[in-house]
Amino acid sequence: MKNSSYRLPLVIALALHLVLILFMVITSINKQYRWETTTATKPIVNATALDTNTLNTQIQKIKSVEAEKQRKKQQHLAQIQQKALQAKQQRLAEEKRVQELKANQEKIHQKQLELAESLKQQQEQEKLAKLQAAELQKKVKKMRKQELAAKQKRLQEKLLQQQIEKESQELSKQTDTLKNEQQQMQEKAQQAAQLQGVLDKYRAQILQLIRSNWHPLVQDSSVFCQMIVHLGPGGVVTGVDLVKSSGDNALDQSAKLAIYKSSPLPVPEDASLFDQFRHLRIKMSPQDVQGMSS
Repeated sequence: MKNSSYRLPLVIALALHLVLILFMVITSINKQYRWETTTATKPIVNATALDTNTLNTQIQKIKSVEAEKQRKKQQHLAQIQQKALQAKQQRLAEEKRVQELKANQEKIHQKQLELAESLKQQQEQEKLAKLQAAELQKKVKKMRKQELAAKQKRLQEKLLQQQIEKESQELSKQTDTLKNEQQQMQEKAQQAAQLQGVLDKYRAQILQLIRSNWHPLVQDSSVFCQMIVHLGPGGVVTGVDLVKSSGDNALDQSAKLAIYKSSPLPVPEDASLFDQFRHLRIKMSPQDVQGMSS
């Protein structure tokens, strides 16, 4: 900064010296040649004036350049100072943060020490409490041992009496249950017999109806076919499947035709009973028509 402040006056001084030297040279030349006419000296004066103006212009330009350089340097210096100030502020803030962090760490360390001490005391208290509890348990165990023995004896006697009563009650219940089951089985057997009688009745009617509608040309009793008859509500024949052929296609077809011709077949109106007749297996031979299990 000091070199910059001395440079401008130095440049100005040099410029003034150059102007003075130039003036003295021109004056010397004027005296040497002794220009007598006024017209001859005018160009020199004008030239001198022109050179002085040019020099002043150059000096002004130099001053302007130097001033601009000075302004930029001052601006750059201001930026550097601003950055330095910011860096200082950041450093101070960082130092403050570090101090706060150290303070927090010291607080944490102190709390850890306090917690460790508290934990140690708590462990000692728990240890003492366990010892006291163990002693108390020993005393209680010793006191209860005799009481438990007496209670156990009384309880065993009571349990034995309760067990005898319970077994007697269960035996009585089992006897009653057995009687009820036997009665239910007898009722179910009667119902099953009645149901089987009803089913056999309808099967016989179905076979009788099919037998009455079948007139096979072949009378060989050794040949037979088996059919599965599918029935819908009301005994309507919805389909007939040949599951075993007699070997005679005409006999098989006539048997199937007789079944369709017998539709509707007599079936129970009760839905639960009708389920027994939805798919009937029938064995048909020229001598007999037999109902088989569905």
